[in-house]
Amino acid sequence: MKVALVYAGQGAQFVGMGKELYDSSEAARRIFDLAGEDVKQACFEGPEELLNRTDMTQPCIYTAEVAAYAALTDGYEGNTQFVMAGFSLGEYAALTAAGVFSFEQGLELVRLRGQWMQEAGGGNGGMAAMLGKLDAVEQCCKEAAGDGMCLPVNYNCPGQTVVSYDKEAGQRLAELARSYRLKCIPLKVGGPFHSPMMAPVAEKIEEYLDQMALKAPTCPLYSNVTARPMDEEEMGDLIRRQVMSPVLWEQTVRNMADDGVEAFVELGPGKVLRGLIKKTIPQAALYGAEDAQSLQAVREVL
Repeated sequence: MKVALVYAGQGAQFVGMGKELYDSSEAARRIFDLAGEDVKQACFEGPEELLNRTDMTQPCIYTAEVAAYAALTDGYEGNTQFVMAGFSLGEYAALTAAGVFSFEQGLELVRLRGQWMQEAGGGNGGMAAMLGKLDAVEQCCKEAAGDGMCLPVNYNCPGQTVVSYDKEAGQRLAELARSYRLKCIPLKVGGPFHSPMMAPVAEKIEEYLDQMALKAPTCPLYSNVTARPMDEEEMGDLIRRQVMSPVLWEQTVRNMADDGVEAFVELGPGKVLRGLIKKTIPQAALYGAEDAQSLQAVREVL
């Protein structure tokens, strides 16, 4: 059986995430202990304002997701064929789980990524979820942009696209959405992520990656940028580009299904990705793994 392990991005966090896993799994506990007291406290106790800050959210979600993977695979001896993908930040958990770099290397990188994104985005714009037909979203963005920036950046599932914009374009977008019969839902994020405005962050990620020896993934790992499994030669470039490129999630899910994936397991907090996958591949078998009970249920399937 071919199973996709998928990891959510920013927005999946909640106070208390990972605590039950920490208490019940030695493998998960090792990961949280490596992450340090600041991450554990933010995950387990909050407060929410701290956990929702981009520079803290990213290492916390990353840690919770890698811990869930460690708990799931601890002592596992089955013959399930895994593939992986992560949504935005979640791609870093997938890279770690697939052995591209160590947990500690990934943790340092996502800490820095969160800081760099917060600095680059600071008050320069935002993001909104647009519900409606994609062609209407694209036309609405084009009109709202004017001389500025407004463009689709997360292709989540049929009928749901996230857009990034600068301040002025964001104001126009909210007004124009109604005329295009679109629902516009502003997101609580620190800036226009996955847009060209994140180019300075991509440069810093590239400099950081130059100091690391990236290993070939141990299983097919689908890229946000291409929606296809990464080749070892292009891996560094794809990781660099990801922060300023659209996330092709809907196409990634479709490609996984076309490549023979029979079930999807969302590792870590929340069920955001299961909702998106259900709208893309209605017949898909979906599972979550974020506590002892759900992990056991997934193990029985595997």
